[in-house]
Amino acid sequence: MKIRKARKKDITNLRKLILSCIKKEFSNYSKEKIGAMKDYSSEERLKKYLGDWEVFVFVDKNKIKGTISLQDKKVVFSLYAIGTIIKKKLINFVKKECLKNKSKKITAIVMPENKKDFLLEGFKVIKKIVLPFEKIKFNEFKMEKRL
Repeated sequence: MKIRKARKKDITNLRKLILSCIKKEFSNYSKEKIGAMKDYSSEERLKKYLGDWEVFVFVDKNKIKGTISLQDKKVVFSLYAIGTIIKKKLINFVKKECLKNKSKKITAIVMPENKKDFLLEGFKVIKKIVLPFEKIKFNEFKMEKRL
């Protein structure tokens, strides 16, 4: 198993992972929110996303089992993974990436379903935020960790 940068050839499998996580972890969301999350993770959007962010994937036996994104070596976004251990490994990986860039803190935009995982890795909640997407509002958390 390893963590590496996502490639364009990963997009289909990345989408499958995200859709699987949506089905498992977000089943309590409204149909509108689930629909917006699925739209957000379309292959077209994922291609653009790969260009705008550093997207990392956790690969085990040639299967993508997790993903996390990093912007400007200091903002973490979009943690999707199967299992707490993979989430922990991805969070620690981006912390190391930020340290390589001599960042003094990391900011994470975190869905409520992942809040506990970030708290366990030493992040603190700064405030609740609302992210609009396609006229739907998502309640998330802005979290930070000093390095």
